[in-house]
Amino acid sequence: MSSSPIVLLVGKHCYKAFFQELNNFFSILLTMVKFKFKFSVFKASPSFFVVYNKATREVKQLILYTYHASHFLYGLRLQNGKVIIIPGEAFCRHIGPMGMMCFKNTPYEKTGALRKHYKECHDLGIISKEPGSHRARYQNELTCL
Repeated sequence: MSSSPIVLLVGKHCYKAFFQELNNFFSILLTMVKFKFKFSVFKASPSFFVVYNKATREVKQLILYTYHASHFLYGLRLQNGKVIIIPGEAFCRHIGPMGMMCFKNTPYEKTGALRKHYKECHDLGIISKEPGSHRARYQNELTCL
């Protein structure tokens, strides 16, 4: 496993895919270091991971993770009156007539569920996604780490 000594995983998709890849490496040990904060990230206590060489116990990497940038966006991006959903976006950003954000403030596991929410709850059109899935993009990002 050769890559940057510090890895930042952005979004739950990268987080899950990265750890699936780590299972293929038998020469490393992975240790979770938890923070004592009162909030959660991906429904768990905030933490980071330390990757050790199993034979030498040398620290090889620190792995940090965070929500996708869509978690921090405010308000919708529209194109021709239709919502633009960023790949990996997990939160509804609809702002109602009183200036309040949508009542649904927990993340959607899949972009398709968010698309359905915009259509059914807010009666909004969605910009068509590109042909194929975004999984290839996430896989490409992983191989660059």
